[in-house]
Amino acid sequence: MRRLLIFVLAAAAGLGGWIVSRPGADLPVPEDLESATAATFAVCPWTRSGGGIETVEAMVGTVQTTARLTHAALGEVVADTEIDVPGGALLPLTSVSDRAGAELVFEFGSGPVATATVVSGGPVKALDRCPSTLPEVWYLPGGSTRAEESLTLHLFNPFAQDAVVAIRTTSELGVDADPALENVTVPPRTTRELKLDELLEFRDWLSVVVEHKEGSLVPSLAETGGADWALWTGTGESMVWEFPIAATGRLAAHLVLVSASPLPVDYELDVMGLEGGTPAVMEGTIEPNGQVVIPLAELGEDRFGVRVSANAPIGAAVVGSGPTARAVTSGVPAPAARWLLPGAGLDPESRTILWVMNSGSETVEATFGSLGEGAEAWGSLSLGPGTVVDVMVDAPTGAGLLVEATGPVSVAWSDETANAVGWASGAAVDG
Repeated sequence: MRRLLIFVLAAAAGLGGWIVSRPGADLPVPEDLESATAATFAVCPWTRSGGGIETVEAMVGTVQTTARLTHAALGEVVADTEIDVPGGALLPLTSVSDRAGAELVFEFGSGPVATATVVSGGPVKALDRCPSTLPEVWYLPGGSTRAEESLTLHLFNPFAQDAVVAIRTTSELGVDADPALENVTVPPRTTRELKLDELLEFRDWLSVVVEHKEGSLVPSLAETGGADWALWTGTGESMVWEFPIAATGRLAAHLVLVSASPLPVDYELDVMGLEGGTPAVMEGTIEPNGQVVIPLAELGEDRFGVRVSANAPIGAAVVGSGPTARAVTSGVPAPAARWLLPGAGLDPESRTILWVMNSGSETVEATFGSLGEGAEAWGSLSLGPGTVVDVMVDAPTGAGLLVEATGPVSVAWSDETANAVGWASGAAVDG
């Protein structure tokens, strides 16, 4: 694999090539991008720093480009730079904001570029891909408002006009009908927070669907009640979801499926194991506007990935929990031959694992390499039909990883410490 260089921006070095400038034009709104595809803009709706917690935004790409960062609350562009070689950039939140939290918008001169939020410190590890598309309907499965949980829905509007959305929630108690959630307005360049653990108490499994009525926004869920945190942004809908991270051996994992259809939706699960796949291990039906929660331990005892197929578009997530750790990840709607993993291997104190899944019928060869100056992570692997491979990345990766394969695969990564776990899916690269 060719060597890739990186332009790294670190807090210790100040802002370097970043310069302050006036606010630019509103973001373009692409209409034809898949939810897992790297693109020319990214919205990072939730960051936190302080109290031993630090957020770093990681950007990785394969083309020469420029990057511009807008701090939504300030209403201005706070950083401008050029990434003049294929590689990436790291941007600590503290280098552009003195606030405890911020909502950030990245615009790139060309793409593909993928961006992720990495939250670390103490007992906390949370990973989240920053979306680069704006679907009409957002799905956020897998929350919880048990007595010890704190679950907040963040609605970030990065645009210059009001956004109006309808919010629907479903749980083991059925579909919630709350008139206060039918028309929620978020003013321009602001975030509105809804404490779901106060509005909808004592739900073991709570899934959220957000539908645009006017304008656009980006929703995310933050579960911060325990020692570890989980953070996940909404995704669009798909009839197929692939999860390279499902049963990992570290956390008790559940697959959560949610439908916004007024009709029942049938689904089927395939398992991709270390030695081979098992098709159609489970079939079932999601009731209208309902959810299904599947304990993945029922499907096998070893590490494996999952492919979900449905006869109508749905949302899906895998939720992992342990005594001190929690993690949530969305799947990817389609396999691809090239993947960007922004932030993978960023934290030297974490154990980083690359997960690659081949749901096809042919053997696939894959390589992975660092997107970082002086980084040494690289390797190759072979995936038989219907298999998943997990590889520990034990060398510095700079800003992230690039995975290239001889055929379609799906890719994700995990970060683990003694008490915390983070999961994130990769971003597919066209071409």
